[in-house]
Amino acid sequence: EPTGAIPAWPEPARSVPAVPARDATPTPAPPAPRRTSPVTVVAVAVAALAVAALAFVLLTGDDSTPSSEPRAALAGDAAATPEPEATVAVTAEPDAAAQDEEVDAVATEEPVEDAPAEDPPPAPTTRVVKGDGYEFTVPKGAGWSLGRRETGSSGRLFRRELTGPDGIVILIVHTPDDPARPDPSTVVRRRGLDAQATDAARLTLQDFPTDECEGRRCDDFVLNDPAFGGLAILANGTGSEPAAVAARDIARSVVAG
Repeated sequence: EPTGAIPAWPEPARSVPAVPARDATPTPAPPAPRRTSPVTVVAVAVAALAVAALAFVLLTGDDSTPSSEPRAALAGDAAATPEPEATVAVTAEPDAAAQDEEVDAVATEEPVEDAPAEDPPPAPTTRVVKGDGYEFTVPKGAGWSLGRRETGSSGRLFRRELTGPDGIVILIVHTPDDPARPDPSTVVRRRGLDAQATDAARLTLQDFPTDECEGRRCDDFVLNDPAFGGLAILANGTGSEPAAVAARDIARSVVAG
């Protein structure tokens, strides 16, 4: 019979976590996080930059020589290759003032003259005369004349006369067997002479008995040498007079031969 009492509702079963036994091994705690060294971070960054630079070189340029030519765009590049801009060549107009100056310079340039022809070599002014055992040089050219050799009365005296401009007269007397020795009474001065002879002297004579030296002084250049005997070269002048200078040069030119 119903008693009025509320019947008991069975309680649902609850799961209770099992409690580990006391003697079980405890789970180890996780290790503390490890701190990274700043040096390691810098090294990693440098390595990354090096790899990026190598990749850029491989993609954009040649390994050995950089090229200034534009590279073709890589696949997937969004930017299109720009078209080259057209260039217009501008020719500068010549400066009118500069042209005028150039024309003036050309107009005032001196004409080039041909180089004058070289003058021919001068004709010889001396000639070589050969005697008996000697030779000498005498002037030649306008105004000079050498006469023929004349023989004296004794047969061993040879005489030649050389005449020149302005009344120059020079007597050349050769005595192959006798030394040249003028009359000592006519000698007023004696000097040495630089000539190619054993004995050479320059004598100044007074009133020597010739048409050219009578009544005046004359220089006589006397040469004596065993090769040719005696040779006297008498000028109708003295000192620096033209006749004396020419006679001196003849005496210095005498050589045995």
